[in-house]
Amino acid sequence: MQCRLYCCSSLPIRSIQCVIRLLSSSNGEKALRHTSTENRTAKWHKNGLNRPLLPGKSNFEKRNIFLMGPPGSGKTTVGHELALLMNKPLIDIDNNWLEPRWKTTVASKLLELGDEQFLEAEGRELLAFNHENHIISLTGSNPLHAESMEYISRLGIIVYLDASREAILNRCHKMRVNRIVGQRTKTLNDILASRENVYENSYDIRIIIGKDETQKDIAKKIQNQLQQQSKFYETTRNGYTKNNQQFLDTLQKGLASDGGLFVTRSFSPLALDELQRLVNLSYPEIALRIMERFPLGTFHPSHLRYLLSQAYSTFDKNTLPVRRLRKNQYLIETFHGPTASFKDLSLQLLPRLMQAATELTSNDKTKSNRFGLLVATSGDTGCAVLDAFARLPGTPIVVLYPNTGVSTIQKAQMQTASNDVCVLGVDADFDF
Repeated sequence: MQCRLYCCSSLPIRSIQCVIRLLSSSNGEKALRHTSTENRTAKWHKNGLNRPLLPGKSNFEKRNIFLMGPPGSGKTTVGHELALLMNKPLIDIDNNWLEPRWKTTVASKLLELGDEQFLEAEGRELLAFNHENHIISLTGSNPLHAESMEYISRLGIIVYLDASREAILNRCHKMRVNRIVGQRTKTLNDILASRENVYENSYDIRIIIGKDETQKDIAKKIQNQLQQQSKFYETTRNGYTKNNQQFLDTLQKGLASDGGLFVTRSFSPLALDELQRLVNLSYPEIALRIMERFPLGTFHPSHLRYLLSQAYSTFDKNTLPVRRLRKNQYLIETFHGPTASFKDLSLQLLPRLMQAATELTSNDKTKSNRFGLLVATSGDTGCAVLDAFARLPGTPIVVLYPNTGVSTIQKAQMQTASNDVCVLGVDADFDF
């Protein structure tokens, strides 16, 4: 794309830099944003459309609750409390499934087979699991066998007990656990680090475990989140819930049929000990943990994680830095996105969410699905939305802006946008 850039000496340097960045970028995104299919999450992670996540599925009432997490995260002890709380029988995969079928201890089997063969044997046994309406405590290594995890994902909900690394290391040291895959050649810390990505892409519901929470506290949190994630959305007008609108539906409709906004009836706020776990995380990781507190329906958290990673890769390395001015005074900088607008924080993610919702709910998977957007802006929104949609193929957008009242730099940003866009100046104000 070629164009002429006129710079006025009175324009802020940051604004000039923003236009240069926009004009010098190609229609495509960096290699990081062109992640290949092979590098995306495994096939069974991509969506939850065939999983018992929402009421109405034939197996919803009798679905299992699978507790997943690293060794020492409390799967067995929390499982006992959750089984009592929900009046369901408990099966511990190690003690009640593998050892009776193998007729030997898990530690002995691991010693006999070695790590790789043990994982395969363990996975085959999980593929034979055929119970329903149970609380099941998985082994720490079950998630390493993708085929068996795909299988059990259709039998129930996978709950991730997200305990801190420090808490797990302390607990395992006290328990002197001797049946962890990889333990003979790696430190426990290395094992936990190598498995983290697998756990993060395998759950339906995350439970952030605070420092001093008891097993009973954690069980109650699980029950609460199971109820929360099974809910649909209603509207601000009259609580309209007809047709069971889930998260993917709200993304495509925007407004409800009665003209109201979609809202969830309740929300589980993060407690102080949960917030403390977020302090050292990146912005996309924090956003994931907050967004997944809302009912996502059949939109899987691992898919959301992927979209968040894509969206905020367009920002500076520090997405939303906080600068200390003086004692007890801090400034949060919201201009580190591709158009230097605070609107980038939401609009780099929104098109990706909308595109994902369209693809996941399409009745014809053989055809590419397109959606369009009409935007009226007073300046900031138009620049941010044009940049965001220009990064996605097949997403046409029309932007209307008032001929007067828009800054020179914003007008230049909008008029030089690329891809499937139409930008029109209108002789009217924003509220016309």
